[in-house]
Amino acid sequence: RPGDVDRWSVKATEGEDLVLQLWTARFGSPMDAVLRISDASGKELLATGSTPENPNEPSAGFKFPTTGTYLIEIRDVDPLRGGAEFAYRLKISRPVAPDFQLRLPGDVLNVFRGGEVKFKVPVQRLAGLKEAVELTFEGLPEGVTVSPTTIPEGKNEVEVVLKVGPQVKVRDYRLTLTGTAMREGKPVTRRANLVASPGSVKPGDTLLAVCMPTPFKVDGEAFQTNYAARGTVHRRHFRLQLGDYQGPLEVSLADRQIRHQQGVTGPVVKIASGITEFDYPINVPTWLEMNRTGRIVVMAVGEIEDEDGVKHKVSYSSGAVNDQIIILTAPCPLNVKTARQSVRAVRGESLDLGVTVSRGVLNPAPVTVELLHADHIRGVQAEPLVLAADQSVGQLRLRFSDPLGPFNLPLVIRATTIRDGDPVIAEVKVDFVDGAKR
Repeated sequence: RPGDVDRWSVKATEGEDLVLQLWTARFGSPMDAVLRISDASGKELLATGSTPENPNEPSAGFKFPTTGTYLIEIRDVDPLRGGAEFAYRLKISRPVAPDFQLRLPGDVLNVFRGGEVKFKVPVQRLAGLKEAVELTFEGLPEGVTVSPTTIPEGKNEVEVVLKVGPQVKVRDYRLTLTGTAMREGKPVTRRANLVASPGSVKPGDTLLAVCMPTPFKVDGEAFQTNYAARGTVHRRHFRLQLGDYQGPLEVSLADRQIRHQQGVTGPVVKIASGITEFDYPINVPTWLEMNRTGRIVVMAVGEIEDEDGVKHKVSYSSGAVNDQIIILTAPCPLNVKTARQSVRAVRGESLDLGVTVSRGVLNPAPVTVELLHADHIRGVQAEPLVLAADQSVGQLRLRFSDPLGPFNLPLVIRATTIRDGDPVIAEVKVDFVDGAKR
């Protein structure tokens, strides 16, 4: 449970060596464990394991200073986390010959041509091994360098810088990491392990993906926050910094947003070669909560050709506040109401549903009223109703047939008008019940 601390009592003699290994991730446990040893008075003698910045599986050797009873405590690094799935296995064993284990930085490294990536390579030192560990990366293509390649004596990690030259082929490369340390004058080599989802630890490789850098940027120029009415189209102006890019672009909502998209949608806008400015439209949903702040990120995608004539898709998106489409939700200028909030649907019959629209500040224009429902709801049809510019009230004819329903969701009455070439949409939900007449 959250906040639980497991305590294990151990009797030991003076000078006795034990190796403690706490396994979590290899069993699929989400636990980020911390291991602590204290004496009978409560004095802390050892604390190791996860930190909020660096979760890991604790492993340590310990020599007991005096004969007596000691307490081993195990907990999660975050006292608010816990549950039945937070399992662990504590292994206590006699020390063996000094040894070590390496961990891979991850299963994929993405690096641009001409760029670099930094990552840490941790080592778990077992049974008192203190010697330096020499790292070897097998599978590096020509033009890729790694430094430093030594975990210093007594250190538990090293930050490695992997640099990719500007002419390295754009493709993936499989890298194998091994480490070598001296033990009693003889080299000992171990292959790095990958902590893979859902938690198994196994020897593995890292995939180095060399990517083509994106030569263009989408620039919002300045911070903007604007009101955007529900059910309308809102536009944000952007500039393009093309650099030496000459081709066309496609701009759309980014495939990874910095916040929940909240029902906002947007089209794919095609930008011709050489164009440096554009407006991007978003569709604000009719149901978005009033005064809700939306932060939407756009993405530009282009195509460039390398020196071998191979074409590559490249993209750019930015979550910087100046580049976001930031909106505050405002009321829709169009409103639609129905004469009733629920309808009894009877097979083989029809019903006229009264509809009233209010155009508010909108200029007089025709309004189309239609019925929308989920695909699984059957047996309800309605021809769209068009209200002229001087009309506000009408009857939407509903027809019911067999099979009918199921009515486990409300149906939607949508009203649409056009303002400056863009749709303005209002919606109201109506509950339907099966009249059960056959």
